[in-house]
Amino acid sequence: MTTKTNRRIPERGLLAVLFCISLGWSLPAWAQPSGAQGEYFLHRIMAGDTLLQLSERYTLRPDNWQALQQLNRIADPYAVPIGLMLRIPLSMIPRQDAPARIVHVQGQATAAGQIAAADQPLSTGSRIQTGDNSHVTLELADGTLISLPSRTDLNLENLQQFQGTKLGDTVLHVDQGSIDASVAPDGQGVGRFEVRTPVAVTGVRGTRFRLHADSNGQRQEVLHGRVHVSAEQENNELAVAAGQGLSVDSTGHAGEVRLLLPAPEPIAATSAQPEGFGFQPVAGAVRYQARQSSDADGHSVVAEWQADAPWFALPVAAPGEWYMQVSAVDAEGLQGATTTIPFTITARYVRSEDGQPIALGSEGFLQSPLY
Repeated sequence: MTTKTNRRIPERGLLAVLFCISLGWSLPAWAQPSGAQGEYFLHRIMAGDTLLQLSERYTLRPDNWQALQQLNRIADPYAVPIGLMLRIPLSMIPRQDAPARIVHVQGQATAAGQIAAADQPLSTGSRIQTGDNSHVTLELADGTLISLPSRTDLNLENLQQFQGTKLGDTVLHVDQGSIDASVAPDGQGVGRFEVRTPVAVTGVRGTRFRLHADSNGQRQEVLHGRVHVSAEQENNELAVAAGQGLSVDSTGHAGEVRLLLPAPEPIAATSAQPEGFGFQPVAGAVRYQARQSSDADGHSVVAEWQADAPWFALPVAAPGEWYMQVSAVDAEGLQGATTTIPFTITARYVRSEDGQPIALGSEGFLQSPLY
């Protein structure tokens, strides 16, 4: 079989392209790799794609095009329907090891059987455990960042990448605790990114999400992008989009996909000698979660707390630029959207990025001395 060149896009294909443009879709993003589903890697077809090209790109064997044609029931390998989600067996795709590394450690943690340390490499099979008031962040080969807060037990079941495209092939298992992940931040998509717990499997296709596992089951919150959840006792995958969350109970039954609580609104400053951060109460919140980090995305966390009311005192911290991330938590334990406040600690006082004093709350729940 030979490759055809300068082939005219069929009229229906051209109309599909124009339709996508009219909706404001970006064709490269629309056609990017779309993660995995079960034992298949997914690629959404764009104008100009042929089975021969895709077979060579992903499997490194052009002659696999016939197997892909049969599997996906495609009549013309040169006119694959635009928008089709092409399935490619993961078993066809050559892979290679892609170690991760630790980029941030706060407090007490172990990784691969030793005390966790910055720049420590991690490979398939490594286990990371964080203690009380501790935090670890990993970086994968594709730039994905995975943050582990206190009391988390994570096993890196698979750390690989596709040989031909360098797309990540990552499988994680969370036995206990939480993760906060920014997956494929460069926007090029993922080969496979799965998070497994005792009650469900979450498939990720390039997104920012949080996942929590404990004796009550699993909860996930999606901040950007989309995830697909396969609960143990459910027949169908459940799609969870940005701004939504889902709980799966300890028996493997999924609840309803629901909207996350909105980000808390900061209260205007009331004192020139501030002691902390105050926020407007969020309807439906049963408690509030806060983290202090040295980066705006909240991956380099140095402290974290929970409180029954939306007010947090600042802990002791070195002078410098910091960020406070605060979110509301609902009755199901789903953590809502996050408010991020940049602030500066000097030798004597705390001011926000615009130079204004940070708000005082009427009552303090986490008292600690200030600089």
